[in-house]
Amino acid sequence: MSQGSISSGSQALRPRDVCQQLGIQPYVLKFWEGEFPQLGRRLGAKRLYGAEELKILAEIQRLVEGERLNLGQAREELARAFPEGEQPRSEPAPENRAPEAPGNLLGEARETIRQLSEQVGVLQARLAEKTSEMDGLRHRHQQVAESAAAMREERDTLLGRVSQLEASAASEERRAQRLEEELKEALTVQAALQARLTALQEGQAAERRRFVEQLRTALQEVRALGQALDQVRERLT
Repeated sequence: MSQGSISSGSQALRPRDVCQQLGIQPYVLKFWEGEFPQLGRRLGAKRLYGAEELKILAEIQRLVEGERLNLGQAREELARAFPEGEQPRSEPAPENRAPEAPGNLLGEARETIRQLSEQVGVLQARLAEKTSEMDGLRHRHQQVAESAAAMREERDTLLGRVSQLEASAASEERRAQRLEEELKEALTVQAALQARLTALQEGQAAERRRFVEQLRTALQEVRALGQALDQVRERLT
């Protein structure tokens, strides 16, 4: 149902004219009259609507059809927009309203049919309101279901990622263990090589000491031979 616009004129309008201007059905107008106490209605031989009533009707239409508020929310917004002091007041119904002509059964039947039609219209409007609320709830339920499905999919993705990380961590741990074992083996080889080098160094030092001793001994023998040679020379002279 599309929102209508109201004319700026101050002339009182009949319900049919109001429905045409706002683009609503008569049963909707009747329903709003029963649901929104701010909407004063002129009573008399005919129902008439002035400028203030049209403003309130336009605001109700904006809140209910445009903003998609429920009736409770729309009442609260309307109460703020039209405080009690600014509400149009209904003209009291005349106490001595002219009754139907006696025996005019056709007129009474038509009036009864009209009243029943209005009641049916009110019920249809309430049914439409409840249907709209149910559609909103179904839409909300669908959104929640879609959101839950997306969250489950994201959870499954995260769980898969966690499994991959756990497998990668286990692989890295095994690799670290292998590297640790290789390091231990390398340290063992290094210690053995260090011990062998130390032994070689100690053997070389001992060999050098023996060579020095032999050299000293040879020098002493050479000196002794020199002295003996000197003595022989002295004797020959």
